[in-house]
Amino acid sequence: MPSLDPRGRAIARAINGPRATYAIERHDRLYLDVRGGGRAAWRIRYRPKPNANQRWFTLSEDARNADFNKIAQKASELLTALQLHGVDPQLEQKKASAPQRGLTDCYKLWLDHTGKRRGRPLSPRTRAAYESLFEMYIEPHLGKCSLSEIDRPTVEQALAKVKAASTNAEKGYRGLQATKVLKVLSSVYEWCMDQEWIARNPCRGIDKPVPIAHPNGKQSRPPSNSELRQLWNEGPNVMSPAQTRVMRLAILIGRRISEITGADREDAKLDGVMPCLFIPAQREGNKPKVDDAVPLPPLALSIMKEALAASKPGEPLFVGAATRWTTSKVLTTTRRAWNWPDPPVRFHDFRRLINDQMAALGVPTELRSRTLHHTGDLQQLANTVYSAYDFLPERLRALQLWEDRLLEIVTNRPPAGLRW
Repeated sequence: MPSLDPRGRAIARAINGPRATYAIERHDRLYLDVRGGGRAAWRIRYRPKPNANQRWFTLSEDARNADFNKIAQKASELLTALQLHGVDPQLEQKKASAPQRGLTDCYKLWLDHTGKRRGRPLSPRTRAAYESLFEMYIEPHLGKCSLSEIDRPTVEQALAKVKAASTNAEKGYRGLQATKVLKVLSSVYEWCMDQEWIARNPCRGIDKPVPIAHPNGKQSRPPSNSELRQLWNEGPNVMSPAQTRVMRLAILIGRRISEITGADREDAKLDGVMPCLFIPAQREGNKPKVDDAVPLPPLALSIMKEALAASKPGEPLFVGAATRWTTSKVLTTTRRAWNWPDPPVRFHDFRRLINDQMAALGVPTELRSRTLHHTGDLQQLANTVYSAYDFLPERLRALQLWEDRLLEIVTNRPPAGLRW
């Protein structure tokens, strides 16, 4: 193969000459491909891997008008990237010419996917939360960008805007939405990397704009004994009968509010040896996604019978309070009207109340976890299928013990020294 001195006149003479391929002196693997008729192209020749067949890559189809110094620099950059990082110029060119995937389209695909990073479809409540976050905070800033356009500075600028928009010192808003946006963006990019749509995640290495944990500690608390007494005795005066049943049942059995309010009449299994409330795996609020049967102590059983008598076939069990928002809202307005001190008491804090009270009564830790349906590592190989009714007698005894203690609190009787 003839060689060519990379001087302007020598290159021009070669381009106007006959067809030939010239190796450029002092520029390894850079070639001038003369095609005749005054046409020529700048190309490099390389092996993508050791012992692989050599490939040609065209740097410019118009060698006559191309700047040789820029051509030489580009060739050096491509060959260096190949040698150090194994970046094949042809593959990179194909990726660059492929249709660009937009962040919005990839986010929608990420919502629907299941597999390596998500074992089951998102629950309706979780999906709605993601969609609201994307619509309010991500789409206005990044929704029109393609995946490859978004780099780390772009993400940081968007996070700064989200933090500023979601911060209000007077109302106690810390800008936590910015951290949630970062987590969603990072999850979307990690999934896109699994699909080989992009080679990097621009969110990696970015610190959380706002820490998840509040700097002043937990911002809710279980009710005190006096507050619990007031809620139990005076709550029926400001709540509907259905809301009162939901509130008292949540205090008695410690289940999540959505698990209770979503119950149907068929979920009340009262004709067995041990009456219970069945909570299916797909019920909203059932975080372990495992069927469970909640044993009903005497007072909870009487509430369930009242609910069955008040509802009709085809209606929810707690008709009039069949969503988590109905009773939660009335609890919020009631505690504010009664001027309970901060931090506020939420429905979820009744679970903390029961856990604390059962611990004081000496109920073992594992049994408390089973009673509150914190399965986690408690599942064993022998009970992964028939675990809904597992430990039912022990859980019933624990709930009966808590019910007796609760009645002492709401009737203002001195403790009788109940123990497990």
